[in-house]
Amino acid sequence: MSSTSLERSRPPCFIEDPSPQQPSACLRSAIVAPFELLSLRAREREDLRGLNDRFAGFIDRVHQLEQQNKLLEAELMVLRKHETEPSRLRDIFERELRELRAQADEEQADKARLEAGREQLRSMQEQLEAKLEEETRQRENTEATLQKAREEAEHTALLNAELDRKICLLLDEIAFLKRLHDAEISELVPQIRSATVTVEADQTTRPDLSVALQDIRSQYEKLAAKNMQAAEDWYRTKVQVVTETAAKSTETARSIREEGSEYRRLIQSRGSEIEAMKNINDSLLRQIKDQEDNNYIEKIREVEENINDAKKEMTRYLKEYQDLYSQNMEWLSLDVYGVSATDVGKCKTLRKQDAQNSLTYRQKNKQINGTKCL
Repeated sequence: MSSTSLERSRPPCFIEDPSPQQPSACLRSAIVAPFELLSLRAREREDLRGLNDRFAGFIDRVHQLEQQNKLLEAELMVLRKHETEPSRLRDIFERELRELRAQADEEQADKARLEAGREQLRSMQEQLEAKLEEETRQRENTEATLQKAREEAEHTALLNAELDRKICLLLDEIAFLKRLHDAEISELVPQIRSATVTVEADQTTRPDLSVALQDIRSQYEKLAAKNMQAAEDWYRTKVQVVTETAAKSTETARSIREEGSEYRRLIQSRGSEIEAMKNINDSLLRQIKDQEDNNYIEKIREVEENINDAKKEMTRYLKEYQDLYSQNMEWLSLDVYGVSATDVGKCKTLRKQDAQNSLTYRQKNKQINGTKCL
């Protein structure tokens, strides 16, 4: 405030003739008035500072809204430009998307085909495993049969050895019987001769016994021949039976041996086939895995290339947009700078006036206090 306003606001005790009856009231008025003025000026200063802050906030808000408006106008211009001109980026993305979908369909078809091949190989593997189990069971049965045949062959060999031993014993017995028969005949012949001579000598006194002896001899020879023939027949029968049994046992053992060899060859062949099929299955599984890995790697590489191309394109567009935004911000900063400079000047002027008013008030207050003291 000016000095005139201060003089007008001075209490009446300083204008009227001071009387000694009212010194305390004037003194209180003189003491209270500066504090009221100070509080009033402080409130005015706070109000002015709040108004300045609100005004500065309004100005910042206006600047912010202007910047947003400029950005929205720039985006609107870009969008209008994109609407008027055909978007090449959209076409590129759609074309790449179609190609990727076609590749995905091809990969899906290849995957389905490989899955079908894998299922077929799996069914073949299951069949081969079932066949292997069947062949294993047959092999076990064949080995059991072969073991049984071997035991029978050993038993037959033992029987053959026993029969050979019996044949040897029978041959020895036949030879012994022949020797015994020859010895008996050799003993009987002299007796018969002596008996014949005696009969001839005593033919007149004794009856004729030569015919009876001849009959006995012939009967004995027939009996010996019959026994010999029966023994030979029995020997031949036994030898034939033993030979046939040995032949049958040998044939059975040979057939069992051949059958076992055939089963071994068959098992080895089946094992080789199963091993070959396992190798083929492993090879196909490795090929499927390699194919899937290669397809996935190729697909990932293509997608990465497409993403890199899209990033480069977006980077270029973003750079252009940032350049345009920088230009707009430069223009906007130039406009805002003029307004801000004016506002700042006003604020500085107001603060300067406030400081001057405060200084004037202090000086006047000092003068008033000095007058009161006088």
